[in-house]
Amino acid sequence: MSDTTERQEEIRTPVLTARNVLRRFGGLVAVNNVSFDVRPGE
Repeated sequence: MSDTTERQEEIRTPVLTARNVLRRFGGLVAVNNVSFDVRPGE
């Protein structure tokens, strides 16, 4: 793999992944079934 290809892969690789997040405050559902990725620099 070239250096450029390796850097592109690093940029696309998430540093944080959250899947199917549910957040409640008492009986109130604030967030349900939310998924996201955070990539370097975001």
